[in-house]
Order: sequence, then structure tokens, then C-alpha cells
Amino acid sequence: MATPAQHEGGDIIEDGLARMVKQRIEHHLDHRLQVYPMDQIPDRYGRIRAHLVANTADGKGLWINAMLLQQGLARAFPLNDIQMLTDALYAAEATARAQNMGVWASARNALYAADDEAVMAQKAGEFAIVAGPIRSATKVDGTVYLNFGDDWRTDFTIRLLWPIRRTFPKEQRDPSWWAHKTVEVRGVLEDFNGPLMTPLAPAQIRILPASSAQKSDPAP
Repeated sequence: MATPAQHEGGDIIEDGLARMVKQRIEHHLDHRLQVYPMDQIPDRYGRIRAHLVANTADGKGLWINAMLLQQGLARAFPLNDIQMLTDALYAAEATARAQNMGVWASARNALYAADDEAVMAQKAGEFAIVAGPIRSATKVDGTVYLNFGDDWRTDFTIRLLWPIRRTFPKEQRDPSWWAHKTVEVRGVLEDFNGPLMTPLAPAQIRILPASSAQKSDPAP
């Protein structure tokens, strides 16, 4: 998950929502927690992603990850999760999005339209969610580029590196499959020939109905 004000460096700025995340987790530290690691080795910041489940009196347990998403205190950022878990995390996030709760009440965390290149260019290094129709798809030396405008030098682009692309369903490895699809993608924005995003897992790209992408104007 991506928590409030969490950026590429992994630091969390002590704003109100970040403190609420800590408070929610600390509240459940009095209960026995089941920890289910999702990574075999730490990332470059020494972190290991995990699912947390707190014991409850009714014996059902409380999935902390889903709770934070439902309350709008985090955004889903699936990597190598089981598909069933990924679907559940997105469903939990959708609850908060529909009600503009937590991070979704802030323009900073709004959905970026893929044609908002000027806005996204100022957000390099930040976690973002972008949606829009793909204009074209090309493959260069094994890497697929999904372009959202007429000029790949300035438009928003999704870069699918081969180690990730090979984990997609077979038909989605063909660049032509992506042409004219409307998608939502999440990850860290880069500034390289216009705004660029390089997903780390197939689950970070979702196919949307053609009418789903709406233009947004996130505040600085």
C-alpha cells in the first residue's frame, strides 16, 4: 500500500493522515497480530511488505491492510499479491474513493487524467494514479511503450519492461492488444520524454470502461 505522503524515498511526512495510520495500527498492537510477509527479501530501504491480521473477540480477525484502505488512509499498491487478495484490496479502496474519505478528499491524491502532462511533470518522484485511453503501443528492444498522446516525446507514457511484461497473460504481451484500451495505472511518476510510469506488476494496470477516465486538476 501507499500511505499518505509516502514517496519514492520511503519517508512518511508527519501530516494528519499519516499520524492516523500509525494510530490505527498502534491501537491493534495490544492484540495478537498475525504477520504474513509478501516478499522474500527486503527492498533497498530494508522493508518487507506484509499483510497484518489482528485477532478479534469474534475469532474472525481484522485485516489491517483492508481496514486502512476502506478508511481512506492508504492507496492500494499491489505487487506480487495473489489475485484474490489484489481484488479485495482494490474493492476496499473503492469504498473510500466512492465516499471521498481520507486521502481521496485531497486534490493531491485525485486521479490524474493522462492528458494532464503539465501537471504530472511537476510531480516526478511522487506516487500517482493516472487514467486515460491509450493512443498507441510500440515495442523497442523488448520494452513496450504505451503512449497516451500524439507525441511520445512529451505525452504520458507507460513503460512495460520485459521482466514485468513476461508475467502478463500471453495476449497482453503483444503491444497491439493495448491499443485504444482505457486504463488506470498506479506507481511513481518519472520525468523522461514527458511523464513516465514503469509498473512493477501487472496488477498495477487495470482496464477500464472507455468512459471511466475523467479529467482532473490536482492541486500542487
